[in-house]
Amino acid sequence: INQAVGPPLSMLDTYYTNNPKRITKALMGLGGLRLSYKLSRNWGVFLQGDYLRTLGRSFGGDSSEFHVTGYSEKKPLSITDVLTVKDDRIANLNEYFEERPITQKTYVKSFNAALGIKFAFGKSKAESKPKDIMSPVVKSQPKDLLVVVKDKQTGQALSGVTVTISKGNSDNVSISNSNGEADRLVAADKGHYRITAVKNGVAAETVSITEADFDKSGAVVYKEILHDDPRFTLIGETVSASDNTKLAGISTVLTNTANNSNMSQISDAEAKFVYQLEQQSDYTVVASQAGKFSQTEEVTTKGLDRSKTLYVSLKLGINNLDAGTVIVLKNIYYDFDKSNIRADAARILNNVLNVMIQNPTLSIELSSHTDSRGKDDYNMQLSQKRAEAAVNYLVGKGISRSRLEAKGYGETKLLNACGNGFSCSEEEHQVNRRTEIKVLKY
Repeated sequence: INQAVGPPLSMLDTYYTNNPKRITKALMGLGGLRLSYKLSRNWGVFLQGDYLRTLGRSFGGDSSEFHVTGYSEKKPLSITDVLTVKDDRIANLNEYFEERPITQKTYVKSFNAALGIKFAFGKSKAESKPKDIMSPVVKSQPKDLLVVVKDKQTGQALSGVTVTISKGNSDNVSISNSNGEADRLVAADKGHYRITAVKNGVAAETVSITEADFDKSGAVVYKEILHDDPRFTLIGETVSASDNTKLAGISTVLTNTANNSNMSQISDAEAKFVYQLEQQSDYTVVASQAGKFSQTEEVTTKGLDRSKTLYVSLKLGINNLDAGTVIVLKNIYYDFDKSNIRADAARILNNVLNVMIQNPTLSIELSSHTDSRGKDDYNMQLSQKRAEAAVNYLVGKGISRSRLEAKGYGETKLLNACGNGFSCSEEEHQVNRRTEIKVLKY
């Protein structure tokens, strides 16, 4: 099992042997067939096959059967699934495997094949030459099989796709790399192969390799398989808000703002997290981890053309909740001359609410700031009302008022030179209109 931090852990064998004794006695039978081909009077080649298996279920008080125990799979594990480990045990293993193992028994049996050269000492008797000599069968040369997975709508190579190349009862399974290539199957014999590909629960249309493909020129049989998932792929990265360094093992939450459905994922060792986004939809992404805070980042697929775009990228800045830390809350807006909490502002405050719940010792000051336009006294009063409205919202959701302080600063803490008497653009005034949280105690 891959950890968010540190080396992989060996947690569970899902398929293993459990014979009652390591060394047992058994009655066995052996049969074989040998084919020889004479090259000259003394030299020849041969092909031999032997079949060996146990006779009966027991012999001499020992079991002659081969015991195998395994856990039945409920649903397959994918690279995006998260296994939760508590006290060195996988807490959510029953989501993927049955709780009780199944033990099976079978006879011990094997098939051995050998190809060799034979040399006969002494002189052999002269043999009459047959009238007709059959020409040896010419066997086609093996070829490498190379499978590349591409996004059907954009033609881009797809990584992280589970590709299975099957022939008869044999399966070769691998994960496509950054070039969309599955593991190359080296020196594959001529025959019929079936290729499947799955990513994010969506299967591509099956592709086949036929014997006719082996008859074409070249040492490699190349096949493309097209994966058609209408969703966009969000590739995010958790980084420090102060110095942009990568932070692995951070829990993130994706929310569809239309139906408030949530998905969660922990960033991997490379600080990456991946979500699938529906078309024409709006989302928010936040970090959800004790001792940490992130902005509520907004992501939308509205206006994006899936035939031209596959990936949406995002960097999620993470702050530590240290005493004295001041964080500007993005995307909190108020109607002109109003202090009531709008629906879009409520989504941002819900993130603050979750942080307060996750960190019960946290106390904060929630402050509101205006730009310099309007009278100073009026701006001070308006900012105080807005700060109190935000605090009242959190109190109404169950947060103790003793952990919250509302403070309106009006236009006393401008972030630029746009004070009274200065002409500034709307964008410059917008910088000063903000809501902040300050960590008082943690």
